[in-house]
Amino acid sequence: ERLTDIAKKERELSAREKEIAKKEEKISKVKEIRASIESLKKKESELKKQYSALERKTSALEKKYLGRKSIKDKEEELQARERELFERERQLKEFEKRLRYEEKQLEEMEFKQYLSENLSPTKYIEDVEPSERFASQEAKSVQDLLLRAREALNNHDIDQAKAIFQQLRDTFEEVVLPEAQKKELYYQILELKTDIDLAMLKS
Repeated sequence: ERLTDIAKKERELSAREKEIAKKEEKISKVKEIRASIESLKKKESELKKQYSALERKTSALEKKYLGRKSIKDKEEELQARERELFERERQLKEFEKRLRYEEKQLEEMEFKQYLSENLSPTKYIEDVEPSERFASQEAKSVQDLLLRAREALNNHDIDQAKAIFQQLRDTFEEVVLPEAQKKELYYQILELKTDIDLAMLKS
């Protein structure tokens, strides 16, 4: 029965290895994420070295299985292998978390760069009546997305709020509006983004 348990354990670990291998393949395909995230490349290189070391250890354990070993030895080796796989999973999760953070930071930098290039630095002065402020169809489309994102956020649907925000950002970049309108909408979008980030931290 113990041999059966060991065989089952080996199959489970093999399945986990395949799952980890898929994640490692995804990480290996990550290309240059621009100079602003150069530190991420160093982290990736460091993790790959750690993975290689763990792979060598795992390979050494597998070779030992070819010889005759006691049940106790095999159980100990399986436990060691499981600990190593757990550590690899932990490192992968940390790397993926860092990658998502850097990509989000990069998106925000690009968005702010776009705004700085398309809006003059003059301070916004409220010179438009509220009823006229969002009279154009373009402004209404942006305002509608703002309201939808807010509604999703109020309903604690963060994923939906993020999806609408992405659509909102793309729409905002494309519409042509008077500068005063565009600045006011921009401030509302920034406020929404801050609220989404806060909601993600609390979740």
